Amino acid sequence: MMATAWKTWFAALPLTLTLIAFGCGGKEAKPDGASGEDEGMMLTATVEKIEQKQTAKQPLSAQDFLDLGYVQMMDEGGRKNWNEALANFTKAADAAGADKAVFVKANLNKGKLLREMKKTSEALAACKAACDAADTAEGIDARLKSDAHTEHGCTFERDQKTDNAESCYTMAIAADGGYPKPYWYRGRLFAKRNDSTKGDAAAAAADLKKYLELDPEAKNADKARELLKSVAPKS
Repeated sequence: MMATAWKTWFAALPLTLTLIAFGCGGKEAKPDGASGEDEGMMLTATVEKIEQKQTAKQPLSAQDFLDLGYVQMMDEGGRKNWNEALANFTKAADAAGADKAVFVKANLNKGKLLREMKKTSEALAACKAACDAADTAEGIDARLKSDAHTEHGCTFERDQKTDNAESCYTMAIAADGGYPKPYWYRGRLFAKRNDSTKGDAAAAAADLKKYLELDPEAKNADKARELLKSVAPKS
């Protein structure tokens, strides 16, 4: 896309932006700790960097394609840029080479988008690629590894494969026990199953309490507190 086209597209974005952080429940609020102003600055910097490279006829790197995909996911209007984002995440993964962190992030985001597009088998394949690389490559950040397994679990849960989802959330917690996110999703899963057949109230309560202990102001904290009331043992 030419630089002028980028400027036109970027100018049409809302001034206060929210990231489409695709969790199991669909579109959620922006990431914890990121303000609309922070996101706007990131978008501006990314678009300017890409424009400069395109103007200079320089090839885009794997990180550039990854950043470009992020920009296209940041459009609050939603789905109109998803196919372009998918294409750029695919280019990022293909160009990543030895940079396994970029490969993991690219496939992780492909999985998120494909899940929201209801392309479950493709989403599961992308998430598995991210998890396999995160588990085998050296130097992968524990938080990124945890995120990969959490998103894999979300996709299994969306596909009604709750045992697979539980396994993924458990692997996410094993990767980074100090990361709140997988405790929320596993705790919520246990709470749902407690309403049906498996009676996981105690496990749900333990995970939800841990989630709140790790981050009392997390974006799903209020939901976790409400859910905890329904599964906590009555005194």
